[in-house]
Amino acid sequence: MLGCQWVLGGVCHETGKCFLEPVNHRRSTLVPLIQGHVLTGSTITMYAWRSYLLADHSYTHLCVNHSASFVDKQTKANTQIIETLWKQAKHGGWTSGCQKGSRPPPLCNPVLR
Repeated sequence: MLGCQWVLGGVCHETGKCFLEPVNHRRSTLVPLIQGHVLTGSTITMYAWRSYLLADHSYTHLCVNHSASFVDKQTKANTQIIETLWKQAKHGGWTSGCQKGSRPPPLCNPVLR
């Protein structure tokens, strides 16, 4: 898809606060952005993707492998809340505060789920 934007996103399970941040699709840019939005020591749940390696940065890293299950049987980790955010973002829900004409480009597949 041409003209789309990669986005890092997250949702706090305790407060419901979320963020969406435009990002280059590189590991070197993801970790600093995560550190800017997520408190050290927090638990981060995401798809099983080795290149994140968030445990190396003082986060508890729970993974969900969607090829096996949508909820991890041991940890009960799931990505359902962030999936809802991505659905809203892809359909324009996150642009409600933007001025007319300043709508961001469409989203590519999300980077952090």
